[in-house]
Amino acid sequence: MSGSLCLAWPVPRELPSLTDAGLWQTEAGDLYGWGSGLDYMLQLKDDDDWLFPSRMDGTAFGGARVLQADGGAAFSAAVTDDGGLYTFGEGGPWLGLGQGGPSFGSGPQRSPTAVPSECFRGARVVMTSCGAMHQCALTDSGDVYCWGQGGSRLGHGDEESREVPTIIGQEMFGGCSVALVACGNVHTAAVTRSGALYTWGYGGEGRLGHGDTVSRMVYLIFFQINIQHKRLVCD
Repeated sequence: MSGSLCLAWPVPRELPSLTDAGLWQTEAGDLYGWGSGLDYMLQLKDDDDWLFPSRMDGTAFGGARVLQADGGAAFSAAVTDDGGLYTFGEGGPWLGLGQGGPSFGSGPQRSPTAVPSECFRGARVVMTSCGAMHQCALTDSGDVYCWGQGGSRLGHGDEESREVPTIIGQEMFGGCSVALVACGNVHTAAVTRSGALYTWGYGGEGRLGHGDTVSRMVYLIFFQINIQHKRLVCD
């Protein structure tokens, strides 16, 4: 019986970081969700909890295949093969939908909604990462955009929230384009294509890796990575 069970499920392409819910994205471009359905963060039939992986409605992503997905505290995001970014779940600036999206406390975004492509200056989104209350996306031009609840985790040099994707200039990364980005609950990290790792945000418990517990709003280089980078994860 265990052999049959192993053959029954689609092969996952990637298993994103887990919060109160799980997302399972397959090679076929389908997205499965399970766990807490709070504020429709699973984009299923209702906001009940789901005890088993359930396939999300593929038509909700404009007919495109899902290439990558991630989840925050009560929201989710998915990148599609046409370079689009879709967000859904608890209303707030982390959705990146601007004034047209639900604000915090006003109710959830029940169905996946495309973040306006003009926010990314015509570039295609290739990956996204969700923190508890913020999100960062990477485009095929090597630019990083961060938005959501304010604080140093956004990397914009102030404490202000951002309701739409806001670019972090490549000059902040030594003039290099970025290859990977990852969001923790209250901090963020990025690896450039030259192999340099940058971290910023809340520095408690030494999570920034700079040898202290100081929070930073600027992007300080941590160390040089001399191996081919595959994945970057923040918790």
